[in-house]
Amino acid sequence: MQRFSNKGFSLVELMLVVAIISIVIAIAVPTIVSARIEAQVQATHATVRTIYTAEMIYYIRTGSFTTIPTLGAQKILDNRFNDDPMEMSGYSISLIVTDGGLGFLCTAMPYNLRAPIMVVDEDGFIEMH
Repeated sequence: MQRFSNKGFSLVELMLVVAIISIVIAIAVPTIVSARIEAQVQATHATVRTIYTAEMIYYIRTGSFTTIPTLGAQKILDNRFNDDPMEMSGYSISLIVTDGGLGFLCTAMPYNLRAPIMVVDEDGFIEMH
């Protein structure tokens, strides 16, 4: 009679380990995705606030508002801010000068539909929709 050694794991034990790992992944992945979206939102909020501050500096100097490339050329913004629209942190950020330079509207549109749209104008309040 031949004896089998009990080295290794049974099928039930392996299935139990796979089930536990699946449960942990099912809990962790939405949290990680949510944290990533929140980080992108916070980074974009800071970027929009920076653009608003740069516009106010330019307005104090010249009496009018301008575009993102001009803010970069005037060294009010650094080299990351030289395109309009800008692609940054999962958002497309654009700036429109209104009322002949007396107003502006900066819009941040997310690529992820679960993230909010951000809008700021010369009043400085960042609206999130």
